[in-house]
Amino acid sequence: SVSQSNIGGPSPFWQQYAYDSVGNRTQKIVRTAAGATTTVNTFGGVASGPHRRVQSQTTSPSGAVVTNGFSFDGAGNQTSTMVGADQKTLGWDAEGELVSVSGGSTAESSVYDASGNRLIRTDAAGSTVFLPGGMEVKVTPANVVSATRWYTFGGRTVAYRNASGVAAMVVVIPDHQGTPAGTVAQSNWAAGVTRTRTDPFGAARSTATGTNGRGFLAATVDTTGLVALGARYYDPAAGVFVSVDPVLDNRNTAQFNAYVYSGNNPITWSDPSGLAWVNPIMRPDGGGSTKYKYRPGVIPKASPKAEADPAPDDRIEKIARGIYKWPLYFAFGPFVEPATAMTEIMQDAPIARKIVNGPATFIGRLIAKALGASCSTADNGLVVCTSARLNPGGGGTTVGEVFITTMDEETVMSRDGLLEHEQRHSAQWAGWGGGLLYPAAYAYASALSTVATGEYWKWNFFEWDAGLVKGRYVKLPSAPQSKGERRR
Repeated sequence: SVSQSNIGGPSPFWQQYAYDSVGNRTQKIVRTAAGATTTVNTFGGVASGPHRRVQSQTTSPSGAVVTNGFSFDGAGNQTSTMVGADQKTLGWDAEGELVSVSGGSTAESSVYDASGNRLIRTDAAGSTVFLPGGMEVKVTPANVVSATRWYTFGGRTVAYRNASGVAAMVVVIPDHQGTPAGTVAQSNWAAGVTRTRTDPFGAARSTATGTNGRGFLAATVDTTGLVALGARYYDPAAGVFVSVDPVLDNRNTAQFNAYVYSGNNPITWSDPSGLAWVNPIMRPDGGGSTKYKYRPGVIPKASPKAEADPAPDDRIEKIARGIYKWPLYFAFGPFVEPATAMTEIMQDAPIARKIVNGPATFIGRLIAKALGASCSTADNGLVVCTSARLNPGGGGTTVGEVFITTMDEETVMSRDGLLEHEQRHSAQWAGWGGGLLYPAAYAYASALSTVATGEYWKWNFFEWDAGLVKGRYVKLPSAPQSKGERRR
């Protein structure tokens, strides 16, 4: 059996974690042949925040004890860390952005754009400018300029280079979470292989050689030790974020903990956006990384854009999907259930969806080109081709992964509901065979609806399944209130 004295292997480690009833990590034990290092965390009560770690006490194998204290502001942002007499201060702006970290040998500041994306980071090594497309430009205090280009494929970081030419390329070998597990330098395959090891929560267990400033989930690691995961900063040593989750998923009670990372299950789940847990195999892109702003005080009135895309009444749409699915059995009987089940799988598997939809996507791009459309990629991965000379399908149509419309790009990209609706159609394409059955099935459903109602969408299962209200193609009356909700 495994014991503390016989831990073996090329990089042996044995760690144990304990949690309380609300998901706070109360204890971490790191066991080695030399003994156990135990960290015990204390959390605030109801008044100070039950999820806020206010103290940690670490006892080494020799019995030495180190106590850390933590403070938070009214918005739940961690503002300081006290280790003995040494204090590290975290500064936040009114937009909820971490703009500075200072104390001891640490001095770092950041500048963000209006959307909350970090533009510039300044530390003792100089200033780094983060540009679109994976470009980073660094200027040292001595005015020495260097650049790094990062390459991604299928939602994973796969390579980078610091100089021109293929020979300067360094291949990044990620684990299933996307964290660099090793690198291979193209200029020297024999000597240029490095390995990097972390614990399940991303804390380093070896020197991060060759990763060029990227760490857990291939995200940027600051000199502070914090990792920039989308909308928030993450502390891998503690396994928690240093600010509250700005998005509350009331369907998942484990997500009620404002600081927890991936439900304390970092091997199965991943949170590269800082907003929601995803399966890293099914959703390597993290499901988006949009920054969500939050401010202290009264919540402002919703913007016109938010009011323009109201949430759909899911109950009515669910009923409609169930009703209008039945006509498909008459023409596609044995294929209906497997195809609809596969649609759900493809909805959460963007890489597989793109592969299956490959031929249809190629045709969609040809159609878009023939119609003079201009194409770009939306945040959800959909290829959006706008300003076409004519609408091939009313408000537009999706072929494979390509949405073609006469609307302008700004209008389309501002309508999140429309993009979700059309992205669901791309999942239907893949679920129904990527062009083998979907065109025929959609045409059948449209024809049946047109004959019965005069409109192609009213009895069309595929339109209801994609969310007609989300796409703002139709406005439904509110669903009837349940008996307990009706006014007496």
